[in-house]
Amino acid sequence: MKKTVGIILASALLSLYGCSTNSVKPQTMETNSAMSKATGLIAKVNGEPITEAAIKNLEIETAMYNRRLQVPRDKLIEELVDRELLYQEAIEQGFDKKPAVADQIKVASRSIVSKSYMRTLVNKLNVTRAEVKAEYQRRIDSTNFTEFRISHILVDNEKEAQQIIKQLTQGEDFQELAKKRSKDVTSKVGGVLGWRGAKQMEPEMATAVNQLKAGDFTKTPVKTRYGWHIVLVDEVRQLDPPSFDKQEHSLTSVLKRQKLKQYIENLKAKSNIKFFKQATAPVQPKKVMATDHSGHQH
Repeated sequence: MKKTVGIILASALLSLYGCSTNSVKPQTMETNSAMSKATGLIAKVNGEPITEAAIKNLEIETAMYNRRLQVPRDKLIEELVDRELLYQEAIEQGFDKKPAVADQIKVASRSIVSKSYMRTLVNKLNVTRAEVKAEYQRRIDSTNFTEFRISHILVDNEKEAQQIIKQLTQGEDFQELAKKRSKDVTSKVGGVLGWRGAKQMEPEMATAVNQLKAGDFTKTPVKTRYGWHIVLVDEVRQLDPPSFDKQEHSLTSVLKRQKLKQYIENLKAKSNIKFFKQATAPVQPKKVMATDHSGHQH
């Protein structure tokens, strides 16, 4: 399907950029301008109409591939005429009856209708301001707006981490020990990680940090997938939550999507849906994210 769309679009762009020597001749155009304005009729090709709606759809199609592409109106009309001529000839030869083409038509038709109906449903779905405010408050209540400015020392084993904790307890400087002992790239800056929220840390580190006050360090080594950490909380601050006004639009969209999903689930519940055995899809390799072993990812 994607290949077919690509071929059609390539043909369109060739025509739109003047690679075709054809043009819409004035003498072939309808003379009844009153009728054309009333119906949005632009042209007829062997009796088949080309309308303003078709031009608008072609503009949208070209914009999907290049938003900066500005196509003259006469080129859009010429492209639609060319497509209609090819379509009529293809139908005459029974091209639409070929199994592969018929399958693509079926898929495309269902996609167009279902997406259009979905947009209609979304517009009709009623989300009240009270519902949006409730969702906003739920998110505010479930979000930790505390941030910690932290430093850490990362080593390979628990024993070494315990030795460093002992040195810190005896008064040795955290940053100096980080420069000498930490295997993380942050050792160059004394183990400083900067400001982090709980979601920006490894879960084990976040749990440990949440129990510390400013100036405290972990008295027990913290194990993560990167090794063993000693974490120092340099400073703690509370962030202001985003205002309701800034969140209202996005939250309204979220709630509408949730209601749309529930609408579809209700359709499933009262429908007869059967699944048949299919070939197992190949497992795609997981993307490896770059990390500096500091408990956060890039």
